Amino acid sequence: MADSGFNITFSKETSECLVGLAKVRNKSIQDLAEKLMQQAIEFEEDTILVERAMERDVPGVEEVDDSEEIWK
Repeated sequence: MADSGFNITFSKETSECLVGLAKVRNKSIQDLAEKLMQQAIEFEEDTILVERAMERDVPGVEEVDDSEEIWK
């Protein structure tokens, strides 16, 4: 597991936005930052999966049957 004891420094603009959002959401800055980071990580993972799928979806390649019947 990666070391979870690290700090991240944001730009002044990003820090101000984070503080404002935390106030609006009535959350601590730490909790909101963690939630937003988790969402960003999930988005990045999804983006990578889409990119990989697009790389593999090329014309002329034989498609594999993925119907429910083959899994029975």
